[in-house]
Amino acid sequence: SEIEIPFFQKTHGFLRFHFSRKYRVVAVAEHLGLTAKSGHYVAYTKVGENWWCHNDERDPFVNSSLNLDSDISMILYQLSDS
Repeated sequence: SEIEIPFFQKTHGFLRFHFSRKYRVVAVAEHLGLTAKSGHYVAYTKVGENWWCHNDERDPFVNSSLNLDSDISMILYQLSDS
């Protein structure tokens, strides 16, 4: 999925809309556990149309969709080509 972020430019003391840029999600970090001091972090990266799970408790796997069960700690975006 993509998000669109507006870009504003300050000109003569005024903020003016300049253009929008589209970004797509390329990685997500998820926390599995009850508190920030306990639990486990898992990372997901998107390669092509598939998501890879990076988890030192089991082998990485590929999935065509991302279904998160816990709290998202971080989302990484990349500037879209379109």
